[in-house]
Amino acid sequence: MSARRVPASAVEWDALAGEVSGDVIVPGSAAYDTARKPAMARFHEVRPAVIVRCETPADASAAIGFARRRGLPVSIRCGGHSVSGRSSGEGVVIDVTPMRSVSVRDGSATVGAGVRLGELYEVVLADGSVVQCDEDHDPDLFWALRGAAGGNFGVVSSLVFETVTAPETTAFYLRWSIDQAVALIESRQAWAPNAPEEVDATLRLASGLGPGSPRVELFGAVLASEAGARKRLGSFISGAEQKPVSTSFRELPYPEAKKYLNELDQHHDEPSGGDDLASRGHLFAKSEFFRRRLGRATVEALVRNLPFETGSVRSREIAFMPWGGAYNRVAPDATAFPHREELFLVQHLLELEPEASGADRDSAHSWLTRSWELLHPSGSGGVYPDFPDPQLANPGRAYYGENYARLMRVKAAYDPDNTFRFHQSLS
Repeated sequence: MSARRVPASAVEWDALAGEVSGDVIVPGSAAYDTARKPAMARFHEVRPAVIVRCETPADASAAIGFARRRGLPVSIRCGGHSVSGRSSGEGVVIDVTPMRSVSVRDGSATVGAGVRLGELYEVVLADGSVVQCDEDHDPDLFWALRGAAGGNFGVVSSLVFETVTAPETTAFYLRWSIDQAVALIESRQAWAPNAPEEVDATLRLASGLGPGSPRVELFGAVLASEAGARKRLGSFISGAEQKPVSTSFRELPYPEAKKYLNELDQHHDEPSGGDDLASRGHLFAKSEFFRRRLGRATVEALVRNLPFETGSVRSREIAFMPWGGAYNRVAPDATAFPHREELFLVQHLLELEPEASGADRDSAHSWLTRSWELLHPSGSGGVYPDFPDPQLANPGRAYYGENYARLMRVKAAYDPDNTFRFHQSLS
């Protein structure tokens, strides 16, 4: 791709606007300062040449063609939550959030790319063509998108899901004081490998934002009644030295349970835009998968390393996320996502105030690195692609394992000019 060249006149922007049904937002327009900012405050100073709010796959195709003709880099935005900044850039930002339609017919649900939490496989490719892929049509692309999408191959516009009946669901939240952290991590390690598969439970150590800080939290959902949920969590709770200081079990319709859990996790809720973006801090994260238990000394060192002071740090978190079960019943090479032999995932996360100084950021990075390094000798080396880590020495191996070589072949076939490129992209 040639060097970046910004179009020279309003005529060219008008020509692009004439090709798309959505909005074309350029510097100087009233909507620009709001539209250009992703959810992550770290990237609020990035100034794209243009934001194209795509309402149809044809809009995305036109935006890609314009970027290629003008030698502009392309960034793809859906939720705008990329911790590593992939939701913004200085060229053409293809914003698919207007594609928010959902339709259900004959046991299938067609979900637009702008709908949150969707994995979306109808794709606009680098040459502007639109393909519908499945196991029988463009099967290599279909394989690659399940685990390595993220803007590597094209602009995904929609996905057709097979529908299932919403299950009976109970959401839960329990909180302990931080002095229970070691005992609860040890209890989780003993309990989780044999926990019922209908239980999804994340154990999180947190200091900073939130009630009772510093604290230990267990939250998630059980596909059962409230009574069934309490029974299934009983053996874990009994592993603590003290009872939780706060307990909540809510038997809810599945969509309401999901909403409730989103509200518990302030870093992954949906951005509302406008003034709310200004209040978001700078997020930094590292993660790794694990196939065996952590030693007691490692757990104790991890807890000691979680400082309780705040300053410019809004929050520090260490989350033990469940794996195993149905995740691991799929072969590592069945899709591009290779992490099918893991027991759990640990994410280290911190949020800084938007006005944090350079020294504050250096200190934050030091804590994040120390926390990750304490566990790394016990890890498998695998990293969850949706928690991108810009500091990885070998990201292709960490994200994609033995599937990396095949992914590079798919990339060469569907994006031979490397139109969709970014830090740690397949290239």
